[in-house]
Parts: sequence; C-alpha cells; structure tokens
Amino acid sequence: MVVVTAAGGCSDGKQSGGTTKPDPKPESQMSWRVRRTPDGCQADQNIKCPPPDVATCNPPAPMAMPCPPEATGDSFLVVSADGKSCFLEGGTIAVTCPSYDYRPPPPAVDAGVVAAAMRRWDIQRGKADCFAADDPCTRMQRKPGDPIPPCNPPEPIKIACPPEHVIAIVETAKDTCETHSEAKCDPGVKCNPPSPAKVECPRY
Repeated sequence: MVVVTAAGGCSDGKQSGGTTKPDPKPESQMSWRVRRTPDGCQADQNIKCPPPDVATCNPPAPMAMPCPPEATGDSFLVVSADGKSCFLEGGTIAVTCPSYDYRPPPPAVDAGVVAAAMRRWDIQRGKADCFAADDPCTRMQRKPGDPIPPCNPPEPIKIACPPEHVIAIVETAKDTCETHSEAKCDPGVKCNPPSPAKVECPRY
C-alpha cells in the first residue's frame, strides 16, 4: 500500500518574500481657499490630515495674494499643479499664486490732498519783517533701517507779520490755510484763546 502525502497551503494573496506595496499615487494638486479682507486677499491652503493625525495637524499660516478681478464673491478657490502656476477653480484663468513674500500695494491717494494736509509754515519774526518757513524734511517717512536721503528745505517766504499769538500757518485743505496759535488759558482761569483765522497760504 502506497500512501501519497500531498503538501497543502492557504493562499492569502501575498507573494513570497513579503507583502506587495501598491504603486505610489501622484501628489494631488494644491489648492487654496481665498477670502477677501479689507487689506486684500488671504489664502488658506487646503490640506488633508490622514488619521490618526487629524486632531494634531496644523495647517500653514495664511498667505497673501492680489485679488483677481475675474474672481467674484467673498471667497473663491485657487488651484495649482506645481505650486508655481496658479489658476482660478476650473483651470482656465491664470492668477498670481499665494505667497508669504507678497505685500499689497498702498492704497491710491490724492498726492495733492496729502501734501496739503501736511504742510505747515512756522512763523519767523525779525526786527521788521516776518517769514513763513516750511520744512518738509521733518515730515519725511522712512522705513526702519532706511538711509536718510538728502533734503534741502526751501527758503522762507516773506509775509506780512501776523498777530503775536500766531506761531504757524497750516494748510487744512488744498489752497486753504488758517493760523495756529500758542495762546492757552491758565488752569482754573476762564479766558477766550484766539480762534484759528483763515489766511492766504504763503506763496513765493
């Protein structure tokens, strides 16, 4: 009697030598949810945190970008396949990618109005004549660390001497000036200090 012994086994779909790993999937496209704010557009990157990291996953800080004129609404989606070329949702309208380096331009203002609001002529009194001196160098605005540019204030303007209490002439609107007085009331004393008076702006 011949006994035949057959070797048996169970197959679980694994190849010999270990488990077969699936091919890596290509990275999905990047996307940002962009919201409009009073200071421009802020972009929050959409990220997916797989379990178990959902509770501890911190998204990156918002980035800034210029608000596309083609985008409508208070919120819209920006997508990118490579992080360098960005488009509105749909992929047909190119936009500037969100960036931590982007700084929105300052709001457009009327340079003439700004200059008028800042102009001030200090009164210089001589023995017989008076002069109005405007020093724009003292009003220069610089960023911290910027070098001080050269500045030559204009020559004082000869004017008719105003009342003694007037120490300056200020321009409150374009081509509209009034006097500035140093007269003050002593504490506890009732008095009527001179009110600002409209005067002609100093001119050469």
